[in-house]
Amino acid sequence: QTLEMEQVLREFTKILKISEGEILEKAEKNKEDLIFEAEVFYTNDTDIKKDVLELLDNLKEEYLKEELSAKMQILHILESKNEKEKANQVLKEINEINNKMEDIKNGRAKKQ
Repeated sequence: QTLEMEQVLREFTKILKISEGEILEKAEKNKEDLIFEAEVFYTNDTDIKKDVLELLDNLKEEYLKEELSAKMQILHILESKNEKEKANQVLKEINEINNKMEDIKNGRAKKQ
């Protein structure tokens, strides 16, 4: 499976929930630093595809952790107000987030 730049860009837009243009604009602002870092960290013997996939998984996981934390706070507020119906919906969302995080961890285990 080849990893195309367009695929990576699409993944970033899904994870960060921002447009491709915003990502490219931010990258352009730091272009020289990014080029330098790439030259330092990625020599000819480095598996860039593997590293990019791992970085994407890490980014997904971090965003899911932030989302989980926010949902937990909302759940706490709803429970303190005894809003059971809304709390149950948030619990379902928390379960979905946990499942996504578990999928990422299981994917890593398969790769090893």
